[in-house]
Amino acid sequence: MTTTFPPHSLDRLEPDLVRLRRDLHRHPELAFAERRTASIVRDRLEALGLVVRSGVGGTGVVADLDGTEPGPRVLVRADMDAIPVTERTGLEYSSTTPGVMHACGHDAHVAALIGAATMLTDMPGLPGSIRFCFQPGEELLTGARRMIADGVMEGVDAVLGAHLLSPFSLAATSSSSGLSARPATAGRRSRPSIRSSLPRRSCAHFNRLSPAKRDPASLWW
Repeated sequence: MTTTFPPHSLDRLEPDLVRLRRDLHRHPELAFAERRTASIVRDRLEALGLVVRSGVGGTGVVADLDGTEPGPRVLVRADMDAIPVTERTGLEYSSTTPGVMHACGHDAHVAALIGAATMLTDMPGLPGSIRFCFQPGEELLTGARRMIADGVMEGVDAVLGAHLLSPFSLAATSSSSGLSARPATAGRRSRPSIRSSLPRRSCAHFNRLSPAKRDPASLWW
């Protein structure tokens, strides 16, 4: 089944998602301390009419969207934690938390998954179901295990994880599947994961880019 969203859907959402991402960027929270972020996520999901579980794996948030057609249950995941870095970008939405910054793009991940949830709840004839998973503690490589211990994978047929990657051109994606080499998944077989090129200012690899690509004026996230 192929579903085409109206062209205006993302245009309508974009300003709100940019505001959300920048608000999260101003208020970064370290691993397992993502209480403000989790509260915002919970409120957003509940406003969409979803039943939300909070405190999963510590500060994680989970909500299921059941479709009207038979199909698999797909878990879509975004990480929420920031890292202990002092921001010196000078941006008007720079971190207001001393020594903590969203320098790995998790603020954008959260905003993107909120956007996906918003669009999917309006999708007619959704096959299967979607589990929206907002994970704490990714940077410590323990958040996924804690959420699994709390049952986040029960009934799940496939997992989709994404990460922004600035060197990609705008709107480009790449995907891979197989065994993860990261300690957080400890050799578990992973489902296809997508790296997206949504532009972002907070990039752990910022200094590896050319000066033109580092120019904040060229990036809207």
